[in-house]
Amino acid sequence: IRLGIGFFFYQRTVFGRALDKYMGDGIMALFPGEPVDALNAAVEFQRQIQTLNYGRIRKNLNQINVGIGIHSGDMILGTIGEKGRMDGTVISDAVNAAARVEGLTKLFGANIMISGLLLSQIPNADYFNMRYLGKISVKGKTEALDVYEVLDGLPLEAAEYKIRTKKEFEASLELYFNQRFVEAKALLDSIFQSGKKDLAADFYRKRTAVYIEHGVPEAWQGTEIMETK
Repeated sequence: IRLGIGFFFYQRTVFGRALDKYMGDGIMALFPGEPVDALNAAVEFQRQIQTLNYGRIRKNLNQINVGIGIHSGDMILGTIGEKGRMDGTVISDAVNAAARVEGLTKLFGANIMISGLLLSQIPNADYFNMRYLGKISVKGKTEALDVYEVLDGLPLEAAEYKIRTKKEFEASLELYFNQRFVEAKALLDSIFQSGKKDLAADFYRKRTAVYIEHGVPEAWQGTEIMETK
């Protein structure tokens, strides 16, 4: 079961790394240095979770799953509230976008997801294993974000499967965005039914089925609109 949801966030300020706040079963952490610091922390976080789960499996306990979303951008950091209740926090559209990226981890069955903006700021990004998952847009905003799933930190079997099927998965998305839905669905069906239940493949195969039957909305560009929380 998914017991923990959190997201890391990279920001440019004069402050050091900090845990900004706890949010129920989630956290928000700030990384003012290099964007890769946040990604490295997320991968190591997931590896520690896997170590913890090995012990839980031996004790016949439920595994812990954590979804992490990472984005980059400018923000305002300070104290908000009034005399009776004050709280230090960060606010900006970038913070909201980071939360949306994190929110997609459950939908796509991903442990770590990052935005294309963050990816563009990471030198030697080929060091990490990742695959493209499409575009998202927060409802009320016109600018869409490319999002990627980082496969490092996954359990070995799951990581190997997604790396092995990456080429076919990304080819199916290219067909999907070009509205070649019948071909895309055939490829996605093959990926989904090949033994591992890939939730990202399942998401897009269901989308293709709808578009094959009903057609696409006017001015469709393949962007998924995410509701704000």
